[in-house]
Amino acid sequence: MMTLACGLACLACGRIDTAVGVELAPDAGVETSSSLDGGSEADVVPCTGNLSNVGTADFHVSLTVTTTQAGLVALVNQRATCAPSVFWDIRMQDGLLFVEVDDVTHYTALSEAGTSINDGVSHAVRVERAASVVTAYVDGVEMSASPAPEALGALPPLASGTDVCVTSSDGTAAFIGTITNVCVGSP
Repeated sequence: MMTLACGLACLACGRIDTAVGVELAPDAGVETSSSLDGGSEADVVPCTGNLSNVGTADFHVSLTVTTTQAGLVALVNQRATCAPSVFWDIRMQDGLLFVEVDDVTHYTALSEAGTSINDGVSHAVRVERAASVVTAYVDGVEMSASPAPEALGALPPLASGTDVCVTSSDGTAAFIGTITNVCVGSP
């Protein structure tokens, strides 16, 4: 079930469409937009921050995704290397939401087994960490949760539609579809 905080945070988020492979600057969401699917520009509400130096504090990441793509696909992340390191990412694996949080000492991976998000319909995705538990939601419904004690330090810029694993041998593909309403923050 969607929490009141989740709903309010999602309402505060604007539309951010990005081209595949584009890293979002720390002030992304202020006045720029482009599209993964060739769509039009839209007004954007400042919301997209980053999780650098959030430590073990609470955070949230939300977005709306529309795609029919299959396989292991990059959605949004702050990741510098395709190996154990300090990072977080949200991916899609075989149509299902897949989330990773790592600080080299601790690693959390969430994979949900319920709602497919690659059916061509827009799906609201939210990942949040509160009280050291990371929880993933699809369309306001909790999909999975796990303790997540990772301490996030300095991270690279926010990337959407791609990640450093796209060029590696792990099979990650660049995203094809539309990602909107990207909102990253730490309460």
